[in-house]
Parts: sequence; C-alpha cells; structure tokens
Amino acid sequence: MNKLFKKIDRIRGSGTAMLNLRPGHPYFHLDGQIFPVVKIGIPELKCPLVLTIEGQQVTFTIDDVH
Repeated sequence: MNKLFKKIDRIRGSGTAMLNLRPGHPYFHLDGQIFPVVKIGIPELKCPLVLTIEGQQVTFTIDDVH
C-alpha cells in the first residue's frame, strides 16, 4: 500500500500521468503518452483517475498509469 500512496502522491504533485496500458485496451495507441489529471479517487487498489485525452475526460484505474 505504501508504494500505491507514493504513486498517487507523485501523480497529484505533477498533475499528470503517463499511460501504461496492455495490448487490446481501447486507448492502447496512446500508451506511453502523458496526460493531465482531472481527478483522483480515494486511494485504494483500483483507484480511479480521470485524465483529459483529446478534449474528453476518460477514466482509468491506478494500474493503467505509470
């Protein structure tokens, strides 16, 4: 859990997150790119993050970002 909290703090501090998606994900073509974070949910194992991608707000889990 400590590693998870550090990751969330780093994302909150920078205001951005880099996608780290698996092949087959609908947004895999954007893998490795950095996007601004709009909202971060409650810190937990599958913490939701909302990123702005191409003008739209898209929800990912903490596992989908680096």
